[in-house]
Amino acid sequence: MSKEISAADISVIIPIYNRADKLREALNCIYKQTVLPGEIVVVDDGSKDDPEAVVKEFNDPRIKFKRQENGGPGAARNAAMAMATGRILAFLDSDDDWLPAKLEMQIAKWNELVREGKDCVMLDTFTSSSCNGVVKWHRKLVKTGPSFEGLILENTINGTSSVICEKDPVLQVGGFPETYRFAEDRFVWLALARAGGCYTVPEILVIKNHEGDNLTDDMEKNLQHKLEFIRHVEREFQLPKKEVAKMKLWMFADFLMAYRRRGNYVKSAEMGGKMWACGDLHLLASHPKALAAMALVMGRQKLLAITGKS
Repeated sequence: MSKEISAADISVIIPIYNRADKLREALNCIYKQTVLPGEIVVVDDGSKDDPEAVVKEFNDPRIKFKRQENGGPGAARNAAMAMATGRILAFLDSDDDWLPAKLEMQIAKWNELVREGKDCVMLDTFTSSSCNGVVKWHRKLVKTGPSFEGLILENTINGTSSVICEKDPVLQVGGFPETYRFAEDRFVWLALARAGGCYTVPEILVIKNHEGDNLTDDMEKNLQHKLEFIRHVEREFQLPKKEVAKMKLWMFADFLMAYRRRGNYVKSAEMGGKMWACGDLHLLASHPKALAAMALVMGRQKLLAITGKS
């Protein structure tokens, strides 16, 4: 069962790669918090610039720093967790910003849940995404307890930088997967959701900053990464085949819609074929997003005849 927490229990985890200038901004947003964390752990993942010099500017013994060979964000976060002494982790990517009340509001919400007898292992917030300084969208997905089934189908966490969580369940699954560099955070969210409840502070407390288009340009590479992620989750969590089929169905639906938005109707139809190959088409009847996506390539009447969904 969860216990109440204080700011002193929190270790902030910051992976950094060739972003020394952004690291300074990230550290400044931590120092602007209305309550300060117990420690900050920065891991330089083989940068060509000098993030250590930025750390030294702050002259704060609460900041721990390590430099390692480039291994990707998962490896950097794992190295930082190995150094962390707090039982609660707070993740901050170097190009994101926390609003000043972020930690204070999460601590208050966590302790409120504990007093209500809730088993909270992870708590996120709403986020706002900015592209080249212009706010593009908000992410406001609310978690109110058990979340594993929802996370199987899609990443319902509002952003890595919005999360605080218990450290032990993350360590028990070996931390963030290091063998691939896509969706490694979602694997950890699934492990946490298996361990207890996931909740949300319903306020925008994190600004996610993007330079350029947020969409991955290499869609085919993105698809292969996602398939690798599904195989990893199936193996590690021993998912039944039906759950794996649901994961693939939702993923292919996302790609079908993405290709269609880009005007690539050939690839969009190909994704429809992959959805068909998932097997049990009656799964479409209970998944509106997948149903709508499939209808675009099959035609509504033909799909109704197969699924019986009106």
